[in-house]
Amino acid sequence: MQALGRLRCLEQGCCHGHPVAWGIRVNNIHSRVTALGALRGVPIHPTQLYSILGNIVSGMLLARMWALGVSATVVAGLYLMSAGVLRFVEEAYRGEPQTLRTAGLPLYQWLALASFLGGMAVCVVPAAPAAGFAMPSIAGWGWAALVGVVCAAAMGVDFPKATWRFSRLSG
Repeated sequence: MQALGRLRCLEQGCCHGHPVAWGIRVNNIHSRVTALGALRGVPIHPTQLYSILGNIVSGMLLARMWALGVSATVVAGLYLMSAGVLRFVEEAYRGEPQTLRTAGLPLYQWLALASFLGGMAVCVVPAAPAAGFAMPSIAGWGWAALVGVVCAAAMGVDFPKATWRFSRLSG
């Protein structure tokens, strides 16, 4: 579901990368890349795609840990740590002009650092080993599908005639 949100970011132009010789080019005048970043037609890092790829790799590693019976607190802690590392690196390629910077780092790198440190704290909480991976029941698949549809709608539905904040993917 997070990947759907990142695809919305790619469409809307938020969280866009800074200029690079080989990147994607955005020409939509309604995109934040052109409206706020003044980067129309300039190749930029596809940071949203970096995020998607990093989360796929992280998800596979976490699923493997869970399948091996690693404790839930370690898996949760490793999630927070990997999300923090991925976001910290991804932010190094971002070119959003609006992002607040403190002590030379964008706000999101500070939040990524907090995520990493929080993950370290969660990892040391004692817990029994996980039961391992089991296929969900039919009801479990149904709930997962319902939650997935709600998340997909929240992150990807466009309301082009609306005027409230974040209601449109662009324009």
